[in-house]
Formats: sequence, C-alpha cells, structure tokens
Amino acid sequence: MLAACSPTASVKPDAQSNTVLTNQDQRLARGAFQNALEKSMSGKSVTWKNAATGASGSITPVKTWKTSAGVYCREYRERIRLASGQSQTNKGSACRSKGGTWQTA
Repeated sequence: MLAACSPTASVKPDAQSNTVLTNQDQRLARGAFQNALEKSMSGKSVTWKNAATGASGSITPVKTWKTSAGVYCREYRERIRLASGQSQTNKGSACRSKGGTWQTA
C-alpha cells in the first residue's frame, strides 16, 4: 500500500520494503504540494524526486474556486512513484488556510 503525500499523511519510513514514502520523500512531496497549489496554473504539474530513495511524484492543480466565505480552494491530482516501481494516483481538494498554507479538505 502506498502512502499519500498529502500534508496530513502520517507515514513512517520503511527503506527496507520501499512501500511507503520516507520522511525525506514526504518533505519533498509537501513542498511540491504547497508550491503547486499556491503558484501553478490549473493543468501545470509540479514534480519532485528524491535521488536518494528513487521516489518521485507530481501535483497537478485541476480547478480553482472561492468559497462563499472567501476561502480559495483547489482540486488537484497527485501521482506518486516509489523506487519499487509501485505507483498511485489520487485526487483531492485543498483550501488555503488563513496562515497561507494549503490543507486538504
């Protein structure tokens, strides 16, 4: 089972089995997640790769909207590929917090 790279994912490193993202992988994925949702136009992917583990991924914003409360939200697609060759694609939504970070909805 692959671990999602969403900022709320809590995954312990498991370099032996290569079936989860390491802490370093997760940091890179979270950075790409924040960068993609904050700066990328819909349809433009932000990628990340950890040369040490071979894991990689991408975050692609799909759609942007503003809630009635004035909060910006985005639908996104994430793709994760582990060194073992396993890959997973997920869809989700996130909204910008008052502090400026994007949190999964």
